Amino acid sequence: MGLELYIDRDEFCHGLARAQGVAVTRSTQPACSHVLLTSQATTQVQGLRITATDTEVTYQGDVAANVKASGSVAVNSAQLFQVELAVDLVVGLL
Repeated sequence: MGLELYIDRDEFCHGLARAQGVAVTRSTQPACSHVLLTSQATTQVQGLRITATDTEVTYQGDVAANVKASGSVAVNSAQLFQVELAVDLVVGLL
């Protein structure tokens, strides 16, 4: 079982926008163009941690989420941001 969570779209978009400001979209180092999404479901902490770096500056932010299964995944930040923009556009049209 992989990462599974339910999160408020606006909260996620806010955290992702902050990480996008740090992640380098055109980098020779793949780690610098990705964001790390880590879900935590412990008794003390439950939510999503968003991490991005450009090797000089690191952003780490926590977003409230209902976590069903803990896990982590690294995703290309530019592509994830484009998906988020497309979802906003479709929801805006409804």
